[in-house]
Amino acid sequence: MPEDSCSCSDSSCGCRVDVFPTSRECPDCGKRLRLAGRAQLIEYRLNCQNCGYNSPLLSQEELHELL
Repeated sequence: MPEDSCSCSDSSCGCRVDVFPTSRECPDCGKRLRLAGRAQLIEYRLNCQNCGYNSPLLSQEELHELL
């Protein structure tokens, strides 16, 4: 998930990326996926640090399952 450059100084602006570990496995390499995204925008994806896999944006239902 690429980080956009942010010129704001407020942590609630939606630019900050939050990352959480999950128990889900990467479909490409089998390693653990992370949930990464912007809470203010409610945009999260699953990604893999090992191979670079990025899922499409998750639906609210999928987020509820993970959280």
